[in-house]
Amino acid sequence: MRLEQVWTSRVEELFVAAGWSPTRAVDSGPAQALLREAGFVVEGAPVAFLDSCLGLSLAGPDQRTFTVDPAEALFWLGQDAASSVASFMAGPACPVGYGSCSALVVGADGRCVLLKDDWVGFAEVGGVAEAFDRYFYLQDYGRQDREGRWHWLASDQRPSEFRDSV
Repeated sequence: MRLEQVWTSRVEELFVAAGWSPTRAVDSGPAQALLREAGFVVEGAPVAFLDSCLGLSLAGPDQRTFTVDPAEALFWLGQDAASSVASFMAGPACPVGYGSCSALVVGADGRCVLLKDDWVGFAEVGGVAEAFDRYFYLQDYGRQDREGRWHWLASDQRPSEFRDSV
């Protein structure tokens, strides 16, 4: 996946302002190891995204922020996140970053969801570009859309520490 082929112009502007370029390459090995230690299968699209974007801190037009940092996402999602994510993602997927109460979970196939950190639900948001477009510009995480993209999570789909909190 070449990231410059999937960006919308306004999303690309945010990434370029944060330091991304088509030639940017980082060692995402330690972040991948952290995700694997937490029980995630790390392959495909999340690897490509982390190899190019790990460590970027993005700021949107209203100063909403998002940090490409799996450790930050894991901090907010809790200890049992891998098995809970597996309950609603079709195939391998892992969190790649966090901002404003949502983690971005990227599937090996490139499919993304914005997962609320209280585990109340998630929005299917297509690919990476659409995820950031929705996060920075639509700001409804899909709950208000009429396309059926918002999914409430049942108690048994949440990590044990979040089952009684919502």
